[in-house]
Amino acid sequence: NMGSVFDIAFSQDPAQRFLYVADGANHHVHILLRETLEVVGQFGHGGRYAGELGVAHVLASDSNGHIYVGETVVRDRIMRWKFKGMKKK
Repeated sequence: NMGSVFDIAFSQDPAQRFLYVADGANHHVHILLRETLEVVGQFGHGGRYAGELGVAHVLASDSNGHIYVGETVVRDRIMRWKFKGMKKK
């Protein structure tokens, strides 16, 4: 059986406040507060089309906050999720 954590990446802000976790078994990426490991969000879901994940295998983030998810097990592709800012509470 496959585990759920396939890769992790840190946000690119100086404090690296967020931890991104590729959950390959459940087809999405979790967003955690690095300090407390509280899950504050997630994106992606299972499927074959844009924004849908078969097996989220590898992760990376860039200096603009965009997240890249590679699928090397099922679909051999890389998708980018564009950072649009954070919601204010």
